[in-house]
Amino acid sequence: DRNDRALSLLARSWRKVAKSPLERFLEKSSPGRALIFKKARNNVLKQTGGHYPAPLKAIEVIRASYGEPAEYALKLESEGFGELAASDISKNLVRLFFMRERSLKGKNRGSSAKKMERIGVLGAGTMGAGIAQLAVWNEIPVRLKDVNHEAVAHGMSAAYRVSEEALKRRKVTEREMRQKMRLLTGTTDYSGFKQLDLVVEAVVEDLNIKRRTYRELENVIPNDAIIATNTSSLPMEELAAEMKNPSRFVAMHFFNPVHRMPLLEISSCSRTSPEILETAVHFARRVGKVPLVVKACPGFLVNRLLMPYLNEAGILVEEGAEVEKIDRAMVEFGMPMGPLRLIDEVGIDVAFKVASVLEKAYGERAKAPLITEQIYNNGFLGKKSGIGFYHYEKGKQAGRKVDPRAARVIEEVRESVRGAERRKTGAEHLNSDQLEERMVMAMLNEAVRVLSEKIVVSADDIDLGMIMGTGFPPFLGGPMRYADSLGLESVAETLQRLHRECGERFKPAELLLKLAGEGRTFASLV
Repeated sequence: DRNDRALSLLARSWRKVAKSPLERFLEKSSPGRALIFKKARNNVLKQTGGHYPAPLKAIEVIRASYGEPAEYALKLESEGFGELAASDISKNLVRLFFMRERSLKGKNRGSSAKKMERIGVLGAGTMGAGIAQLAVWNEIPVRLKDVNHEAVAHGMSAAYRVSEEALKRRKVTEREMRQKMRLLTGTTDYSGFKQLDLVVEAVVEDLNIKRRTYRELENVIPNDAIIATNTSSLPMEELAAEMKNPSRFVAMHFFNPVHRMPLLEISSCSRTSPEILETAVHFARRVGKVPLVVKACPGFLVNRLLMPYLNEAGILVEEGAEVEKIDRAMVEFGMPMGPLRLIDEVGIDVAFKVASVLEKAYGERAKAPLITEQIYNNGFLGKKSGIGFYHYEKGKQAGRKVDPRAARVIEEVRESVRGAERRKTGAEHLNSDQLEERMVMAMLNEAVRVLSEKIVVSADDIDLGMIMGTGFPPFLGGPMRYADSLGLESVAETLQRLHRECGERFKPAELLLKLAGEGRTFASLV
């Protein structure tokens, strides 16, 4: 009956530890059912951190209604649904669903967008290979270029590995996978680029190298082909300064790993044509990404908000807080991984270079902590080198403790900065809530500046971008909705206290003080 089927599903969710006869025994006996419910609940808590009540409520309803009349079971189910639907978590998730749908569908989907039948990707590194794989997976032929055959082969192998993951998960058949991957070809020159509609540049984050690349491109691609940069930090105006035709230049910032991260930030320089911008948005939707158009600024939206958060994590390490404790605090908050583990994933070299660019744009508040610089100077690049804040073997984290070699660097940095004014807070004594407060408040404060500078149209854009681009807890609704839930007066008071205790980087944004003084919320800004 219905109860047995529900219980059987719960039993199977227990990772199929038991064979069918034992499963049947567990389902039919009271102690067995108790074990199934316990295991199911533990699995849910492990996967959700307890932040999502719906799966737990489903288990509770099944357990309470097992063996009872259908009418009673339906009553419990209805009551449980009503309780969940009225919760703030439900409202936040429903809001996120509609924000995502609006972004994916748009108002006049592709009305003046150019068709993208063939594209090129410059740079066969992690991002370039990911972009190439995404395109061919959506049946768009790709020409992947790099400076030598070894780099091209490495990029194509990386694209194949991602595709093989989909095959293992049975998302495609082997025949379908091979048909898609035949659309990917590699080259070390510009052969084949005369027929392209779009070229995505994903070379090293160096202004001069990118400019030289654009000069070469403009001599070999069609006059109406689009040039897109995957830059995450460099100013658009400076990138476009030496282009013959900057009207076709646009930023399309993908996130790593490309096949998993749903967001695509899109931006333009002052001379980008509206048609090109719309084409970029249409292309994002075609390859299954959530497009977010942002005003050009160093870091765009996501990296600009992420960097103060990551920097604050580094400063906390310098002040004495344990790496593992910092990361654990943010995982408990709801982030998919801790900030220091995230730096390892992104690459310590990448994080340090991006922070250096943002410091030039935003000054002292964006300055990278010394710990990041010193770990980078020691040649520890994170996951890709096997050593970062943590140790990695075969691309996976080996243990939960900080890498001993990184630990020595951390102690050296702490010793060198001992006595510095900003490090007199005794971070080793801060609890999880206090650690979380400093990192999240650094992010929220920068988000308010982004909103006041009109980098995005609305607070909703910030929430959508940070959830889709960084994994900010969806159940909290995004940073701006989270700030509203805390109360802007409370947020302002917290930042004022941190400003006094920790320094100028926590000085509250003017818009925040204004809204807090008026008793308003970010949701009230239309």
